[in-house]
Amino acid sequence: MTNHRNNTPRFQENYDKGKSSEEKYLPHLEDIFNCKLNHDGNQFASFDFYNDDIMVELKDRDTSLSLTEKNGQEALEHINGRYYYTLWFDYPKMRYFLKHRKERKFYLVWRLKDDVYVVWRVNRHSVKNGIRQWYVESQYKDHGKGYDQNRDIVNVHLESCNNIYYYDPIEDFTPSSLHKLDSE
Repeated sequence: MTNHRNNTPRFQENYDKGKSSEEKYLPHLEDIFNCKLNHDGNQFASFDFYNDDIMVELKDRDTSLSLTEKNGQEALEHINGRYYYTLWFDYPKMRYFLKHRKERKFYLVWRLKDDVYVVWRVNRHSVKNGIRQWYVESQYKDHGKGYDQNRDIVNVHLESCNNIYYYDPIEDFTPSSLHKLDSE
């Protein structure tokens, strides 16, 4: 049996990094969405930022994932050398979206290595025009708490993300020409 109390420092380290990222990159998100955002200070908030029109969740993956190309297709390269074609988040955020989707637009933003921001407008249709946009899978592994646990994870296909931004500290943001925000 795992002693969860011994793993508290790891969780705290991950939590502190996430909170620090939220504060540090709020101006970048405001540039991306071209609006002011409020930071939700609630530790258990489903989405990190909000205003009257949108809610935004930031997933900082700047130490583990980089955007690249493999076999002529956009891919994510993990520090372990593996390639992925989806970005992921916990299903409770999708559940929250489904309950509140008529109130605002919802976005997930993944910050990758080299200040690359991948934006996805959350939608309830897992298949669009016959193409799978996202899917849910159950995973039993360490999800950052220091012990294995079973969780439902939403996997979003990279090609279904709405926009990719490259942050240039001199020129601010440069959107890629690959996608358009709000292309639903």
